[in-house]
Amino acid sequence: VNTILKEADLFCPNSVRINFTIYLMSIPFVLNIPVVMLCALVLYKIGFLTPGWIVITAILPMGFGSYLSTLSWRNALTDYLMLIPSALIWYPFFKVYEKQLIAKEAAVEAEEKRAAVSNQGNAPMQPVKPEKEV
Repeated sequence: VNTILKEADLFCPNSVRINFTIYLMSIPFVLNIPVVMLCALVLYKIGFLTPGWIVITAILPMGFGSYLSTLSWRNALTDYLMLIPSALIWYPFFKVYEKQLIAKEAAVEAEEKRAAVSNQGNAPMQPVKPEKEV
């Protein structure tokens, strides 16, 4: 992937990196919904969740809407429990993205350090300003 990105810098340096990040994060974005829905389906089939029978037209915080539409605390709890498979899906992709950002940051710091060392010998001396006499 790094070779592809380096070769692509010749033609379109920014768009390739942006697109790669978008593609990387689109995988868990698309994968998360079917996994959570499959977990909910299994919980309905085993009888843990109750189907909603009260129509709630308001937008309510997480857990409240499912509780008020079913009057079952298990449905409210399930909203929070579904964060676990979501986190398990997203975590590896965040770690890959974090490694990319750390490598990019290290490259920028190395470049700045190299530029500072090369400019150190070429920098002219700054004249010292005399202090004002009172």
